[in-house]
Amino acid sequence: MKSTPKTEEAEKWVDEYIEDNTYPPTYHELSIGLGISKTAAYARCRMFRDKLTTAATIDWEPSLRDYFAGQAIQGILAGAERTGSADDLAQQGYTVADAMLIERKKE
Repeated sequence: MKSTPKTEEAEKWVDEYIEDNTYPPTYHELSIGLGISKTAAYARCRMFRDKLTTAATIDWEPSLRDYFAGQAIQGILAGAERTGSADDLAQQGYTVADAMLIERKKE
């Protein structure tokens, strides 16, 4: 099956999305990014679905710092009403994780 310019455009968009986000887009995100329907996005991706599947199943082993940050973020979200962006929340989580790692070394 020969690739069409529209398929190549979709593949380029997906490559850039994966590079920026480290995971593949949903068909909904792809449809928005290309300005087409989800059905059309699904059809355009049929030639490179393996790339999408492989990107979605990358074996990523989180570090202890990542684990601590995730736990801290869960605690923050479970607490009082939060303000700020997701980036702020991530920064808070990693600040707590870093402090936990420093305290852990003191023992």
